[in-house]
Amino acid sequence: MRHVDANNYTQYLDYLGKHPEEFKQLMDALTINVTNFFRYPEVFGLIERNILPDLLKKAQEKDRAVKIWSAGRSSGAEPYTLAMIVLDVMQNVDMNKTLLLPYLHQTLMIKVLKQP
Repeated sequence: MRHVDANNYTQYLDYLGKHPEEFKQLMDALTINVTNFFRYPEVFGLIERNILPDLLKKAQEKDRAVKIWSAGRSSGAEPYTLAMIVLDVMQNVDMNKTLLLPYLHQTLMIKVLKQP
């Protein structure tokens, strides 16, 4: 906002309306523009060891489906990583499961969802 001399959000919104090229700079400022497989190993490890087993246990006890959504951008390495972890943890679990991985290559998403 400072670089366009906007003093408040309303002024910045007005500026965006008059200068649509500013949206790219705004998006670059709001996102990290970095994507890697297993980028945060401690986070993915926590998901694999603690969150998924507990989620699965509770879902099975209540006969509920497990639905996991990952909002991926860039090349989508983080959602792909999550999909690999989920499928690995759930490979021997007999229950309804759905992975929602937007922005991924459609062919890969279809293959992931067809896993038994």
